Amino acid sequence: MSKQVPRKKDIPASQLIPFWERWVRVILSLPRVWRLVFVVLSSLALVAVIFPAVDYIYLERFFSVDTRVLPSLISALAMLFMYGAGYILLVGWRGELPPARWVVLLYVLLGFLMMGIAVGLIIYGLSLSAGAPETF
Repeated sequence: MSKQVPRKKDIPASQLIPFWERWVRVILSLPRVWRLVFVVLSSLALVAVIFPAVDYIYLERFFSVDTRVLPSLISALAMLFMYGAGYILLVGWRGELPPARWVVLLYVLLGFLMMGIAVGLIIYGLSLSAGAPETF
């Protein structure tokens, strides 16, 4: 009698794709408008997070009457960089779908982190003002 060799099971195509690439494909499959909204919100959240730190460092270390606009320019440059990177990575040009790269997932995680910190700072600021006595 001949022995039967068990056949190897075919691996589903979804298991051949790495975990991060599946998430990137889900993100890139969202409508273009939603990806653009995410890029804009994450850029604004970055400014909300870094602006107090930039102002503090500037006022404590480098303040000069001639360079009063410098903190705003630094924050605007950071926002422009975050928006440009997001537009290239997530939104892409009209009619094309950006390629699935691991940097897309990193950008999305950074965007959610910035939004979470911004919301936390807003809640913290509201909690501080809630206990303050009214002055009028």
